Amino acid sequence: MKTFPLFIIIVSNLILLSSPLIDANVIDETFNSAKYSFHQSGISSTHYFTVGEDLYNVETNVNHEITPKGNKPIHRVFPDVTRQATIWNFISTFDSYKTSRLYSNTAKPTLRRIKYIVVPIWWSDYDTSAIQWTMDPALVEQSFLENKPYYVDMSWGKMPNGVEYEILPQQLFDQSSVNPGWDTDTEGSTKAIVTNLGYVEGVDYDGLCLMYFVSQSGPFSGYGGWAGVNGLMMWSTYPGWFDVTRHEAGHNFGHPHHLSNSYEYRNTRPDRGEGSAPYDGFDMMSGGNGYAISHFAAASKWFFNWIPDSSIILMQPEGATSECPSCQKAGTITLRPFDDPNLPPTSNRKMGIHIPISVVGNRLYSYWMSYRSGNDGDAENGLSVHFSWFDLGGTFGASYDSMNFDAFGDTDTTLDSFVIENTCYHLAPPGYLKDRSLLAGLDVQPVVCVDSINRGSSITVSVSFLDPQNPPSPQITFDQEIKFACSSSTSSTGLITLSGNTNNLVHVQNTGNDGEVKLRMCSSSSTASAYFHDDFPHSAVSYGSEAAYGSFKSLITSKRCSSKDAFTYKSDYGDTYILFPKSSSSSEIRVECVFSECLVNQYLNNNGQCIQCPNGGTSVAGSTSLNDCTECPGGTVLSHPRLSGCVALESYDQITSGTGWRIWAPDYDTYSGWVWDVKELEFYDNLSCSGSPITGGNAIDSGNAGTGWLADNAFNGSGGTWGGRSDGNDIFYIGLTFGSTSKTVRCLKLYQTDTHVALEVRVQVFKNERWTNAWIASGLTSDLNTISLDYSSAPTPPTPTPPSSSCSDTSLRFNIVKNDGSKIWRNCSWVATKAGNRCSFDGVSTTCPSTCGTCDVCQDSSLRLKIPKNGRKIARNCLWVANKGTKARCALNGVSLACRDTCGTC
Repeated sequence: MKTFPLFIIIVSNLILLSSPLIDANVIDETFNSAKYSFHQSGISSTHYFTVGEDLYNVETNVNHEITPKGNKPIHRVFPDVTRQATIWNFISTFDSYKTSRLYSNTAKPTLRRIKYIVVPIWWSDYDTSAIQWTMDPALVEQSFLENKPYYVDMSWGKMPNGVEYEILPQQLFDQSSVNPGWDTDTEGSTKAIVTNLGYVEGVDYDGLCLMYFVSQSGPFSGYGGWAGVNGLMMWSTYPGWFDVTRHEAGHNFGHPHHLSNSYEYRNTRPDRGEGSAPYDGFDMMSGGNGYAISHFAAASKWFFNWIPDSSIILMQPEGATSECPSCQKAGTITLRPFDDPNLPPTSNRKMGIHIPISVVGNRLYSYWMSYRSGNDGDAENGLSVHFSWFDLGGTFGASYDSMNFDAFGDTDTTLDSFVIENTCYHLAPPGYLKDRSLLAGLDVQPVVCVDSINRGSSITVSVSFLDPQNPPSPQITFDQEIKFACSSSTSSTGLITLSGNTNNLVHVQNTGNDGEVKLRMCSSSSTASAYFHDDFPHSAVSYGSEAAYGSFKSLITSKRCSSKDAFTYKSDYGDTYILFPKSSSSSEIRVECVFSECLVNQYLNNNGQCIQCPNGGTSVAGSTSLNDCTECPGGTVLSHPRLSGCVALESYDQITSGTGWRIWAPDYDTYSGWVWDVKELEFYDNLSCSGSPITGGNAIDSGNAGTGWLADNAFNGSGGTWGGRSDGNDIFYIGLTFGSTSKTVRCLKLYQTDTHVALEVRVQVFKNERWTNAWIASGLTSDLNTISLDYSSAPTPPTPTPPSSSCSDTSLRFNIVKNDGSKIWRNCSWVATKAGNRCSFDGVSTTCPSTCGTCDVCQDSSLRLKIPKNGRKIARNCLWVANKGTKARCALNGVSLACRDTCGTC
C-alpha cells in the first residue's frame, strides 16, 4: 500500500459530548489521515466535538439506537412494518433533505456548487509588518486552484465550477497563537471578519476556510487541516496543499474517515476504532489521499446525483416489490469504474450495486459494490465491497460513512481487500451492524461472485443472497469437523492430528461475552495454515472460494512438532470457527477456550458454561445465576437470543377467563406517543357488551399523570379520565385484577378522548401467572369503541385448494419475519382481514396474490411454508421445491399456488 506522511499530535483537551458513543481516548492525526470516533449529523442545534483532523456536527435530537453487548436489556417494542417497505419509504425522502443552494432546484436535486471565502490571518500576537508572518497570496490560492478541476472531474462536470473560492487580503485575527481552538470559537471570529466586510452567508458564500500559521499550542500547532463533517468550515495551515484541501472539503461534503471492517472493532465498540482499525485506503477520505485519483465512494456520488439512479443496480432478498419494482433478487451485472473522469455514467454504464439492509433512526445501512480504476491501478484487480450508512440531515443533506470489506482480512494490508476473479465472497454481517441492527443483518446476506475482469475497464459479477436456513450444498468436505463448548475454567479439544489431504473445521461454541480461543499448531513436514472466522465460513465451504475470505486472523506455521506456534483470538457473538484448508502435510493442533462472563440473555451455571435464559428470558451480560433472568413482558417475546430487548407479539390465544384483564399498547400504537387518555373502560361477560359491566377488582396501570388522572377514573363512573403514561418499557396499559377470582370477558367498551388515543390495543388476560394476548383490536377512534372477543369470527384456514392455473391464494400456512424480528405462522385468510397492512409484510404479496392484488407478478413465495408430506407438516420454501423432484413436490397440497413460478401456475 502507498504510504503518506502523517503528523501526529496528542490532544488532551478534547470537547466531548456526554454520550456512550464518544471515544475519550482520541489521537489526532493532522495531515492526510485523521481520527474519527462516532458521528451524527442533523439540522437542529449542533455541538462540535473534535475527533482528530475533523470537527463533527452532532445533532442533539436524533437517537441512533444501538445495543452494545453488556447493556441492560431494554424491552423495546418496534413498529409492525416490513424491513424493505421501511427502507424504500425512507430512501424516497432523501431528496427532501437537499434544500440548500448547494443543490440544483430540480426534481432530482444535484450537488452543483460550493463557494468558500478563504481568510488568511495574522494571530493577534504577530507583527503584521514582519515578512515571515506575511502570506503570499499566490501560495494561498494554489491549493484551491488545483481543487477546481478535481471536483469538476469527480462530478463529471455536474459541479461545473468545482470548488469555487474568493481569497480575502490577510486579516488581523482577534485571537493569539497561544492555544487557539474550538473553545475559543475560531469559527465565530472568522465569520465576524467576513460579515464585517459585508459578505452574506448563503448569498455571497457558502463555506469558510481559515488559513493560519502554525500556533504555539492547541489543535492548530501541527501542519495540516481540519474540517467540519457535513458543515461549512475548514481550517488549514499556510500555505495549504492540494491534497489536504480536497480532503478537508470532502469532510464538509459529509465524509468522516472511512475504515475497514476489521478485527479491531471488538476491542473498541461501540466506537468504530479509528487509530487501531485500518483505513479503507483507497478514497481520499480514508487513507487514499496520496493517489492522484481517489474519488468519493460511488454511494456518495449517487447521493449527490453525480451518478444517477439509472446507473445503480438495486437488489434485495425479496426481489421486486411494490416499493422497489426494479429490485433484483439475483443477477449478473457488469460494472464500469465510478472514478474515471472520461467515462460518465449512463443508463448502460452501471457503476454500483446498492443493497439496503435496514433503517435505524435517521440512518440507512446498506451494502455497496463497485469498481475502481484510479489509485494508480492498485484497485483494478477486484471488486470493492463496502458496508455503508447515510445519516440524513445537515448542510449537504446527509453524511456518509462506510467500512470496507477487506476480503483477505487476515493480512495487515488492504491492497488485497478486493474480491478477485473466479471467486465468491459471502458478506456476513459486520459486528458494527450486529450491534445496531442484528435481525436485518442476518436477513440480508449477499454473495457476490466475480466472473471476469477487464482490468481498468469493467468487472462482471453475479450476486445472490444466502439463506442461512437453507445454504447451498458444501463445495468442500471435511475430514474432521470438531465442535466443543467454551467454559469459564478453560476447555480444550486436546491434542488432535489433522490430515493435510482434506479440509478440517473446528467450531468453538458458547464463547461468552469475552471468550478467548487459543490455537496451538505445528506441521509435520511443510506449512500448515488456519483461518479464524466469526461466522460460518460460507465463502470457502458453500462456494469453494478462498479460505481467508471473511477471516480476520490467521496462523500459518512451518514449525515442526517438537514445539508449536500459538495465536489467541478474541471471539465475538458467542462463536468462533477455525478453518484448516488442505496442505501438503499433516498437522497437530490443540484448541483451548476460556471466558469470564456470559453474553446477554445468558447466565453462568455451576459447570462454568453459559446457559440461555429459559422461556425466552433476558439478562444482562455477565449474569451468574438463573435468578438474573427476566421474562419478557406479557405480549412480547425475545425474537433473537442476542438481542437486548423484547418485541410485540402479533398473535393471540383464544382465552376467555382469567384473574386479570387489561388493554395494552406500545407507545407507537398511540397517537401522541407519550400520553393515552381513557374516559372509561368496561369489561363484559357477553359478546354484545350488553347488560352491566363486570365490577369490583383493583385498577392497575402502566403509569399516570398523578392526582386527578389515576386509573380508577376509568372504572368508577366519576366522569374523570385516566391520564395514562407509559412504563419504563414504553408500554401503556390499564385494567383490573381480581385476586384469585377468575372473570370471563367476551367484550369491552373503550371510551377515548379526542386526541390522546390508542390506534391499536391488545386485550390481555392474566392466566397461569402471565399476561397473554387474548385479542388484537385495531382501527380504534376517539369516543366509543366496542371490542368483541368473538373467536368464531376469527380467521380460519380455508379448504385446501387443488392446483390451478388461475390466480388463487395458497392454503398453506407461512412464516412471516417482520422488521422487528418477531416470527408468526399465518395463512392468507389472516392476511385478508387487514390486507392493506399485512400485504406489505415481506413475501406476503407473492404468497397471497389474489388477496394482495399481485396476480400479474409471476413469482415464487420467498417465505417458509408448512407443507404436508407423508402425514406430517414440514417447513420448507420454494427453493426446496425447485431443488429436485419438482413435479412431485408441486403436487403436494397448496404448493403450486405458493411456488407459482417454479410450478408453472402463472
